[in-house]
Amino acid sequence: VVSRSKEAKQAGVKMGMPMFMAKKDFPDVNYVVANHEKYHQYSKRVMSCLKDYSPDIEIVSVDEAYIDLTGTQRLFKKNYIEIAKDIREKIFRETDIPVSIGISHSKILAKLASDKAKKTGGIFKIGKNDILSVLKQTEIDELCGIGRANSLTLRKNGIILASEFVAKDD
Repeated sequence: VVSRSKEAKQAGVKMGMPMFMAKKDFPDVNYVVANHEKYHQYSKRVMSCLKDYSPDIEIVSVDEAYIDLTGTQRLFKKNYIEIAKDIREKIFRETDIPVSIGISHSKILAKLASDKAKKTGGIFKIGKNDILSVLKQTEIDELCGIGRANSLTLRKNGIILASEFVAKDD
């Protein structure tokens, strides 16, 4: 299993689980065989939509990218939330895919915002004044780059929240 819907996650299907085990343990879940060529085609269409808003795009994977919108507020005469809405609508119109967009000042915070956007309507912004309050509500293992082993080590050392992590010295 390499990808799961929120329903499959709630049912208990684990990432990386062998298919024969998943089908045995969760027979009521719908399983779809990957079509990598189709994913690649859709990914290109999504990334093409992003290029209409900025030339500065870092494609991370087939379904994730970072786009630098610095200065585009003046160009589009809209704030970042409005630009994100435009991007989201364009992608949906051209691909029929609902995307999540996170807006912030760094890639890690933008990724965190994108994860939060999945639960809050598709767009989430972490502004400079919001960072600490968001990190106080974010468990350490929700941060991109904090894997299972690091999360366990940090928790053993009393670091549960992202705000506790960033408060530590180097």
